[in-house]
Amino acid sequence: VHNIDIQNLEHLKDHWQYVYDDPQSKFLVFSAYYDDRKEERLVRVIAAGKTKKPQKVLCRLYYHDSNKTIQSRLVEGSHVLIQENWNLPYSARYVLCPIHEEQIPHAVGILSDVGNSLNILKVTTNIVRNASWNVYQLPTAVEDIAV
Repeated sequence: VHNIDIQNLEHLKDHWQYVYDDPQSKFLVFSAYYDDRKEERLVRVIAAGKTKKPQKVLCRLYYHDSNKTIQSRLVEGSHVLIQENWNLPYSARYVLCPIHEEQIPHAVGILSDVGNSLNILKVTTNIVRNASWNVYQLPTAVEDIAV
């Protein structure tokens, strides 16, 4: 990873990042989400690239270990085209990265061969941890709830 602090991704905004060190490749990634809706848990990456013959894709999943250091695991990913491309040469797609660990990855990098990725995406989750609230103590007025 090039000059990216994986420890401090909390404030990183989603933005388009290249997968290859060649802007002509036009394979970009935008954001990543933890997806546990099916039996196989995965990281779902929003991406765009060539519609036909997408290249092999690898996912470097980054985890915090018990010592708060970063460990990574390289897994083979897959492309799923989002069927809205109207036969254009480029289209939106998902890159699916299977999770083989119990832990949810903190971040993911998408690459085409073993090595360092040019991109890093924070994995967004919808899991609420250590939540404690009482339904009887919630605000009753909408203006107290709205952000």
